Amino acid sequence: MKTRTLDIPLKGVRDYIQGPDLFNMAIQTVSQDLGVLPEDFEIAFHRMAHLQVELVWDTDTAPEGAFAGGSWMCDGQRARYWMRELDAPLTMREPYPEEEIVAEMAFDDDFNEARLPAFPPYSTMELWVSMIKAMHQRRFADAEGKWVFARAKLCAYDPNHAPGELRVELAAKLGTKLTRNSVYLNETKIGDVFFALM
Repeated sequence: MKTRTLDIPLKGVRDYIQGPDLFNMAIQTVSQDLGVLPEDFEIAFHRMAHLQVELVWDTDTAPEGAFAGGSWMCDGQRARYWMRELDAPLTMREPYPEEEIVAEMAFDDDFNEARLPAFPPYSTMELWVSMIKAMHQRRFADAEGKWVFARAKLCAYDPNHAPGELRVELAAKLGTKLTRNSVYLNETKIGDVFFALM
């Protein structure tokens, strides 16, 4: 079993760690360990994290208290990882101008699609999630609750790729509280991001 404490700041006024930051740190840590980018990288969240987080991998046993988990393909086999909170507070915070990012987005008439040019220094996953959130807030304006990033399945994702045009598309509404959204970089589909209404 391997573990690493993830050094992740809070963003903006949030009192929880953003899902995209957890996703990016997980794939970066696994990539460093493997020496290559993992394929078919997945993550699923069961709840939000308000404390420092530890990544656990190279084991088939989920640690007690895991709030998120996922997997990737390696040599034809699916490998697993989990995240759990530590008994230590988060001490760092960074600004996150979400309103400025949303202002640069272009939506179709039915709010089923959004586009955004590259917006450094923010990561592609961070921007995709902001785009889907903004799209859902408009598309499902009458929904009671909050739309949150719940899961991602990406066939090929490099957190350090060159900036490019981003697009998200509402691919399916799964019941009343879950959606599947296709995400694109320079018109190449990278995978799907799921949102849940909480």
